Amino acid sequence: AILVAVVGGTLASALLGILAGAMTMGVATTLFSNLHGEAPDFLLLAYQISLLAVASLETALATGWTKDQTQRQQFHDRLEKEMREREAEAAELVTFAQALAGSSGLNVLAEAVVRHLRCHREVRARAVALEIKSESVALWEENGRLTEDHVERRRSFLQDRMARTGNHLVIPKLTARPVGTRMLPEALDFKTVVEVPIRSGGRVAGVLVIADPKRGAVEDRRIGMLADVARRVGEAMQRIERQGSEENRRISLL
Repeated sequence: AILVAVVGGTLASALLGILAGAMTMGVATTLFSNLHGEAPDFLLLAYQISLLAVASLETALATGWTKDQTQRQQFHDRLEKEMREREAEAAELVTFAQALAGSSGLNVLAEAVVRHLRCHREVRARAVALEIKSESVALWEENGRLTEDHVERRRSFLQDRMARTGNHLVIPKLTARPVGTRMLPEALDFKTVVEVPIRSGGRVAGVLVIADPKRGAVEDRRIGMLADVARRVGEAMQRIERQGSEENRRISLL
């Protein structure tokens, strides 16, 4: 009866345990009396069942209170962890916005994007491909040692992802950056791939890609944050293009 009360932790489970215990004790008392040829002592049985009921109810109440406190603490810990993560993301987003504002070219912009993706995306690979009229850049970063064959596979992979977004930029060379010395498998097997197009001036001017060999490695809200990052990058690319056009106009005037 107490075991049922502990497992359930509710008044209903305690009553269920009391009922089961009373039936068991009643049957046992009757059998014991019949074996000895005596009349069952129902007064003693009632006293024992009363003690059983009190023990079961107290156990259920104590267990229920403990479970409730544990659940509250777990909820508080999850909420506090999520708030810390949100605060860190907001601070990093401010740093990222400042880096975008100070970017004077696509290479600096791509470095800022990959650095931002590295801070908040616990995935194995991060990549960005950007293109404006005068230049293009493709940067891939992965946790592990990249061989020449790996780099070529990643270049083709990023090329395909760029084409899927509607931009047919040819990536002749991929700047690949390994993080760590862990050997990577030869096969390219990313079970989680998220690609977000970057739009600048009404056209697809690039793509953000994060990939991981585990399924479901990216939460839904993270995908929404990636869309915001892509929007900011598109605005920065428009600014860089305007600066380049203004510089070309000045040179032409000179």
